[in-house]
Amino acid sequence: TTGRGAGPKAAAVAAQPADMIETLEDIQIRCLANDLSYRMSFGREDRSEANTGISSMSKSFRSKKGGKKTPISPGLARRLRDFQFAQEKRRNKYGNERPWGILGLYDHLAAIRIDMEWAEDAAWRRNHNEPYLSWADFDDKKRIGFNQPFFIYFLLVTCTAMLVASIGFNGWELEPLSVNPMMGPSAETLIKMGAKEAILIVRENQVWRLITPMVLHAGIIHFAFNMLALWFVGSAVEQNHGSLAAAIIYVIPAIGGNILSAIFLPEYISVGASGGIFGLIGACIADIVLNWSL
Repeated sequence: TTGRGAGPKAAAVAAQPADMIETLEDIQIRCLANDLSYRMSFGREDRSEANTGISSMSKSFRSKKGGKKTPISPGLARRLRDFQFAQEKRRNKYGNERPWGILGLYDHLAAIRIDMEWAEDAAWRRNHNEPYLSWADFDDKKRIGFNQPFFIYFLLVTCTAMLVASIGFNGWELEPLSVNPMMGPSAETLIKMGAKEAILIVRENQVWRLITPMVLHAGIIHFAFNMLALWFVGSAVEQNHGSLAAAIIYVIPAIGGNILSAIFLPEYISVGASGGIFGLIGACIADIVLNWSL
């Protein structure tokens, strides 16, 4: 099968230097021959799938001027073909549904990243004569414990602990709704816990009050809405960008919001994770704009 698929042209191409720029048709013939031999040697994939997407990839790399051939490096051509193969396998396994909502968007982006990583991993294994790893095994390996949002977990636990502590400092009592409509402690208790108070920040140099409000909440209602938003938005951002990026996206806007609040609303005390959550929402909007065509 390999000999018939390759033919004299593939043998001639194989004799060229590895770093030489070739036309796409030459690369396709050589890559197809090598890929069939490679997959047959391990017996992990259906040989008919080795030819998936080659004709469509050929069309995509032709210019608009008379179907002229476009030169492309062999390594890039092979990675593109492997990526297209992975995308087809994913559609066969999970279906071809479009992403819905924030979580759907990030799941879609994560799937694209996994398929790109598989193409890179396959290239590395070929170059180092390592055993072939099928796309299905690679995808399962990546999906197990995939990018757990540990920073968001930390925030949820910390905010919950601080809410319980603030109620405890308030004598385990909630203020009347006429005093605190959020069903929480008194303003005095929140100040003791580290709420933003402009006078104390300026006169007493309590700069730490620009940080502590991001884990405090005015009450149970305030806490519930913020944690719900933090879970759905924050976990999606962290799973796609990583814990460090999520922490930066959350902390900097949260501190910036407290600074602006101290400048423009010095007469009010403030607490809450809203500044950080708006930072995470901004990251979501940026991802949607940057990946609109996907």
